[in-house]
Amino acid sequence: MSTAAEQDRLLRGPRAALERARHDQSTWADLAYRGIQDTDEAAVTDRNRSARSAVLWALQYDRRPQDLPLLRFLLQQQITHYREAIPSGMAPDLTLAGFLVAEHRQVDDLWLHWDAKSISFDTALGYHLHHLLTAGITASAEAVRASSHPDRDRILGDITSARHTDTAVEEWLDQQRARFPADPADEGLKAWAYHAARVREGDHRW
Repeated sequence: MSTAAEQDRLLRGPRAALERARHDQSTWADLAYRGIQDTDEAAVTDRNRSARSAVLWALQYDRRPQDLPLLRFLLQQQITHYREAIPSGMAPDLTLAGFLVAEHRQVDDLWLHWDAKSISFDTALGYHLHHLLTAGITASAEAVRASSHPDRDRILGDITSARHTDTAVEEWLDQQRARFPADPADEGLKAWAYHAARVREGDHRW
């Protein structure tokens, strides 16, 4: 089987799940965080993580303006998943969800990105502040100044630092586009293996 054929086979299920989500918002419940406490361990399992990962994977290769509400929902569920089930660390699934939202450049999403960055010590370091700035540094700073958010002053101090410029944000976006290419043919084998493993964590019958 050729590489392209194998890629199509692996993506068949995620693409079908994405189309269901696009056409029937009631199916989003199957993508929401669903934490189950393991009886013999302290760990919490998110029963819908693999389903959510599958849709995010399909969205990486099929980006449409009308998907922003779905992307926001998925990012919020990833945030909840990390808060409830991941005591430390940060995987590419959170970064991908954040990047796909950030690419829409909506200033209102600044707060959602701040929630993602504020989950833990690891996300504070690993979830780049530039997620908050893709609508433009001036617009982002104005939105924060006009808010009554409890972290207002902290956020404002961070985003108005001299090291953050619109040019730096654009360069970061280009780096993220290279990291999460829109064409499956441009994806590295390591990334394919990561995505496939995430999707196979659940026992889905596509």
